[in-house]
Amino acid sequence: QILERFRPDRGLALLADSFIDPELAQPLVRAAAVRAAGKYESADALEVLERGLKDPSPDVRIEAILALKEHPEREEALPAVLTYVVRERWSAGLDPALTYLASLDSPLIDRRLHEIIGDQTRPRRAYIAARAMERARRGVRPEVAVSWLFLDETPYPMRRQLLELLGYEATSDSVDL
Repeated sequence: QILERFRPDRGLALLADSFIDPELAQPLVRAAAVRAAGKYESADALEVLERGLKDPSPDVRIEAILALKEHPEREEALPAVLTYVVRERWSAGLDPALTYLASLDSPLIDRRLHEIIGDQTRPRRAYIAARAMERARRGVRPEVAVSWLFLDETPYPMRRQLLELLGYEATSDSVDL
């Protein structure tokens, strides 16, 4: 907490050292280190956060994505976040990651979010992505929404979320799936 609050000159190096051997540092220690590193505004801090996204502990990964979402240079970590979204299985980590992605204005991100929403083999992930787009006030392309709306097994919350998204304008520069 001291390194997070006061940010001494060598503080970031000490925080990064907690990732040298994940077997030695407990997951909660690594999670606290990631949270503290998020308070530093440097490329080195961004590197610590990106390493946190690859940690074996979900607690560390969640702290890393929460810190990255607020970091001033967060767009520099976009490739790491995209990789993280593909691998992450925990909703608590996916939600802030997809919210972060939905806040960016990019055809690549728009295409990726539509792919996630359109993937009917992973309904929970699709719902989280749809919710993230709604928070960002971004629309969904009608063909993506329709692919879910007329399925009998589509849960009510997903139907409602897609109808909300149809109320926003989808970006015109989206690439078709």
